[in-house]
Amino acid sequence: MKHPEKTIQQYQEDFIKNLPEAYQEEHSRLFRIGNTSLNYQRYVASLTATEDDFTSWLHTLPKPLATSFSKRGFTACKELYSFKSYCHKKRMTADTWMRLNLSKEDYQYVILQHDDLEDMA
Repeated sequence: MKHPEKTIQQYQEDFIKNLPEAYQEEHSRLFRIGNTSLNYQRYVASLTATEDDFTSWLHTLPKPLATSFSKRGFTACKELYSFKSYCHKKRMTADTWMRLNLSKEDYQYVILQHDDLEDMA
């Protein structure tokens, strides 16, 4: 996946061209993985939580927590990490994003580097 900003993408391409050939593939892979991760973070930042998300999230919590957050309401809770994480994972996890947007080889490389991609979200 390319970097979303053309100037940075061009920098990455120039950087790779100027490397000794023995290092080009590994750095290309790291840029592809980094760019894919950046695009996932941008995707996540663009998501907007809804009242329905809030209601479904409350059903996943232990009763005392659900009661407490329900009393606080959607507006007070929409910036909570656990709620935002729930919304992101409900739509698409980091693991799914990476699997769908990387080559099979790059995805396998990521899996070998990270035991639990779910924590990346």
